[in-house]
Amino acid sequence: MASIIDNRNKTMLDSLKNSLKQAESVDILTAFFYFSGFNALAEELKDKKIRILVGNTIDPSAIADLCNAVKDSPDELLETYEACERGRTCGVSSF
Repeated sequence: MASIIDNRNKTMLDSLKNSLKQAESVDILTAFFYFSGFNALAEELKDKKIRILVGNTIDPSAIADLCNAVKDSPDELLETYEACERGRTCGVSSF
């Protein structure tokens, strides 16, 4: 039975975490991308093929991280992005 996500009794974050348990890959189509949201699902996204299509705006602080991942290795481990999020240098300038 479907239930309503009201972000009080049932949150979107919990619903996504539960759904990702069974997923082998994740396709995300979004108008806005914030690395903090991606990071909130980091554990559940490990070892999954992830494709993200951003339509409108991207978190400026994520640009260098995402460019680095695509440029250097499309199979880069999630731990690399987490290190970048904690303020370590990723080696790519934003454009």
